[in-house]
Amino acid sequence: MTHSQQSYPLLSIIVPVYNAESVLPQTIGNIILQTVFDRFGEEAAEIILVDDASTDQTPALLQDVHRQYPKRTKILTLPENRGAGGARNAGMEEAAGAYIGFTDSDDLIDPSFYETLLEEAGKEDLDLVDSPIFQESTG
Repeated sequence: MTHSQQSYPLLSIIVPVYNAESVLPQTIGNIILQTVFDRFGEEAAEIILVDDASTDQTPALLQDVHRQYPKRTKILTLPENRGAGGARNAGMEEAAGAYIGFTDSDDLIDPSFYETLLEEAGKEDLDLVDSPIFQESTG
């Protein structure tokens, strides 16, 4: 399926979140500013933030983000902790995109990460695109 044949969203970005108030603002800001929105439009991707029964200020942060970016974000709140895999699965059940991407709540990705993956998928009408991971430690 080419991008011109696809209805929106092209991409669902699923972010499992649990007690991530210290890292969440930077991670969400990084995803919100992805160039995929500039290239393919405001509704090119949906960001599904899955709160895995957080007990800190994470739920309030997620609601603030959704108020600021209602077209780009969906908040899914799980009543009990399922772990990262369970949160990803819950996000996949809500996903509407032709492609699904995963970003953890403490990940920082290149600003063009998802745009590049969509470009590669569209070149050959691929079902799956993978990328290498670079891990940086600060201490």
